[in-house]
Amino acid sequence: MKLTGIQTYPVKGLAPESLPFAEMMPDQPLAGDRKFALAHRTSKYDPANPVWLKRSNFVVVALSPKLATIASSYDDASGILAMRDDDGSNHQFNLADPSNVVRFAALIEALGGAVQPGPYGLAHIPGGNLADRNTRTLSLHSRASHDAVSASSGLDLSQRRWRSNFWCDGLAPWEEFSWIGREISIGSARFAVTGRIERCAAPSANTHSGVRDIDMPSHLFKTYAHRDFGVLCKVISAGRIELNDPIRVLN
Repeated sequence: MKLTGIQTYPVKGLAPESLPFAEMMPDQPLAGDRKFALAHRTSKYDPANPVWLKRSNFVVVALSPKLATIASSYDDASGILAMRDDDGSNHQFNLADPSNVVRFAALIEALGGAVQPGPYGLAHIPGGNLADRNTRTLSLHSRASHDAVSASSGLDLSQRRWRSNFWCDGLAPWEEFSWIGREISIGSARFAVTGRIERCAAPSANTHSGVRDIDMPSHLFKTYAHRDFGVLCKVISAGRIELNDPIRVLN
């Protein structure tokens, strides 16, 4: 078994940035993952008191599927967010510059079809992240499980639909579910596998077209009698992980 993908999402709701390696720290998410989000007009997010909030307070693919096509990368040293939209246009925004933030938020609102009420504002928690769960976990899925869902759906699905942090190869379909309650190692880091991931509508969005071409939660339930895909992992021992590192089940 090996690690074949490391994905971080600088802005919650946008497409991922692929990494060749990552340094993992105990009880911490992947560095930079969901570092930012876009709060919609009715969000309870308060920039004067930034705290973790439920996903309903932010712009998300489940409600704005077009966002799944918008690629982004973030340079922490410069504060520059680079973005490529679905027509191939490239954009850069300095997120330390309020005027850049306004332009970025307005562009995402326009590209996403303004499904969620605007205007949008940038959300950020110093030292934290804005993942769907306030548990400092990471998400992992296997290629075999993905291929099983793809075959059963009759669609050529992209692994990016699942918005996972880690992709892995060399497992049997759904084998990762048997890791729950156990520990695994990837590279020199160790992880506790804590549970399944129940899926919302986000994986229903085609990552190339930005349209919903399947009702993924319903398909999972009708086909497998559950709505789960992938597992949650928590870092319990620091270490470096790299693409093609072996994955070992430790207990």
